Amino acid sequence: MSELLPIVIFIFFMALLMEAHSARNIETGEYVRKDIFFCVIMTIVMIAFVGLRTQYNDTGTYIHSYELVCASSSPFSDISWTIGDNFGFNFVNACLASLGVSTQSFLMLYAIVTVAIYVWFIRKYGGNMPACMMLLVVDGGYIFALAAMKQCIAVAFCLIATDCAFRKKWAPFVIWILIAMTFHPYSFLYLVIVLLRFQPWLRRTWYLLGLSLAAGALLQVLVGGIISVTSMLGESYTTESFAGEGVNVFRVMVAWVPVVLSFMVRREIDVKKEPIQSIILNLSMIRAMIMFIALFGTANYFARLANYFSIFPCISIPWLIGKFEIDNRKLLTFAAIAGYTVYFIYGSAFNQVFDNNYARITIGEYVRSFF
Repeated sequence: MSELLPIVIFIFFMALLMEAHSARNIETGEYVRKDIFFCVIMTIVMIAFVGLRTQYNDTGTYIHSYELVCASSSPFSDISWTIGDNFGFNFVNACLASLGVSTQSFLMLYAIVTVAIYVWFIRKYGGNMPACMMLLVVDGGYIFALAAMKQCIAVAFCLIATDCAFRKKWAPFVIWILIAMTFHPYSFLYLVIVLLRFQPWLRRTWYLLGLSLAAGALLQVLVGGIISVTSMLGESYTTESFAGEGVNVFRVMVAWVPVVLSFMVRREIDVKKEPIQSIILNLSMIRAMIMFIALFGTANYFARLANYFSIFPCISIPWLIGKFEIDNRKLLTFAAIAGYTVYFIYGSAFNQVFDNNYARITIGEYVRSFF
């Protein structure tokens, strides 16, 4: 973890400085002012870590596809204008190639947009920046930005749409969802926000839990319907694509943390007093339910689908812990730190060794490439 551990420590240290230089209302504990200086420094370093990579997961595939666009004599004419072919992503790449943007700058530009929006959203709606930022890293939301460029840029646009929904700006909400769909079609999942403006742990929550239980049990029966839906979106999945083992049970357990915590403090949650946090909690539950379905097979497909909502537990978990009594809060905080640390080390040092997959250039090498 020699590559990953320094950035984790740096993010946590910057988040602590952000918290120390922010101001809270003494009576309510709510932020009066949130630090911007250390937030910007943290964001720049986070962007560099993503943008300077030369290898990690699907990075090689993205580099190769962009090099083909750069080599094409007519990059715009090669674009397929269907949703399933991600024409927004391809159009932007054609624009970058026509402007002579290098492969490394191509990665850097996507990193700037994706990471900056992630941090902006968490800073705006998070109530405990050190906890929120650490959860973004150890729960995989930040690391995923190193791998799935199309999906993560789509999620970033969906977060802008979510912000519009929170402010009841429905026309921009729809527009941003449509833009996101041109980068990755499953962005339409964010339309569910319209249906999640209800009090957690009343009948609708139980209906959703029951639906996810039924979907998991009947997954193999439902595969045909799923393939039909993905075909409508332009994706070419087959029955064989949905074969395979379920997701690791530890990932499911981690995804269900906000569900369990919220059940324990369900009487303290009031959608009328905290409507935005209630929606964020409901979105965290959607992620948990998708991960539960992934237990029964097709781990890669459903786990990536769940990653569309990986930002929301980073915000909802610290908020939920804050609703416990002080003594229980300390115990839960310690348990969360210990549990997530073990999960992070297991995932990055044992299950899939991060340093074996990740490679990057230095900032000096990147700067020299311009000259």
